[in-house]
Amino acid sequence: MKKNKLKDERIVQVNNQIQSEAFLLLLVLLGTSIFVKSYLLEQPVSEVFTELLLLGVAFIYLLIRGSLIGHELIDQSKHAKKLRVLAVIVGSVFVSAVTGVRNYSLYHELYTGYFDPHFLAILGITFISSALFMSALVFLVSSVNRFGQKRLESKLEDENEEK
Repeated sequence: MKKNKLKDERIVQVNNQIQSEAFLLLLVLLGTSIFVKSYLLEQPVSEVFTELLLLGVAFIYLLIRGSLIGHELIDQSKHAKKLRVLAVIVGSVFVSAVTGVRNYSLYHELYTGYFDPHFLAILGITFISSALFMSALVFLVSSVNRFGQKRLESKLEDENEEK
């Protein structure tokens, strides 16, 4: 006779939390690897392609899986929306700063100083393009989140109607 093992819900939650933290740690390490290889070691994109691919696959998996089960990926409150806007701005400033430092260190002889119009134009274009890209990502995640929530609500309504 087979013995059924009962799992305590707390043990399952702790196990899920550990796996979630391990996944998050791997994503952070992948991002760090991409940053170090690209900016500090100045390796071409072909050298970080694997890391970019893994990061992209992980992001797409989280997005699709979360929407299929109706998991709320993004808080829709007003405060959370303000935080998302702030995160896009801070992220864009960070990308612009890193790009500006690298650009100035590589091409400083072409600039007349920190306030050279060409250098400032590069910073401005980098800021705008990264803000647009990050905003598009936030919009994509929000749209998928809304789709998943609507799907879950309709599924729950169908189950309630069947009863």
